[in-house]
Amino acid sequence: MGIQLADLDLAGQQVRIMGKGGREGVVFFGAKVARDLDRYLRVRAVWPHLLRHSFAHAMKAAGNADEVVMTLGRWTDPKVMRRYGASAAVQRAKEAHRASSPGDRL
Repeated sequence: MGIQLADLDLAGQQVRIMGKGGREGVVFFGAKVARDLDRYLRVRAVWPHLLRHSFAHAMKAAGNADEVVMTLGRWTDPKVMRRYGASAAVQRAKEAHRASSPGDRL
């Protein structure tokens, strides 16, 4: 499957990898590699924080619990995870209302 963007942690200078037998590991890299990866992603208009916002939004829109989103996004503080998902919270609320509005069932 390869390395996914969600596996990259540029600030922590590490990448999460899956080893033999499904064991998870972490490979650390230096500041130069982190800088070069950041440049590569920015040139292609893929901003790391935008990816985390999109990830949190997609997971919440799919109905996943905060605990699941936090675990997969590797957030340890619920406030931080909610901050990433907040940018599209209104959109999710409108979609939820559209899908289950009491007025539509009258």
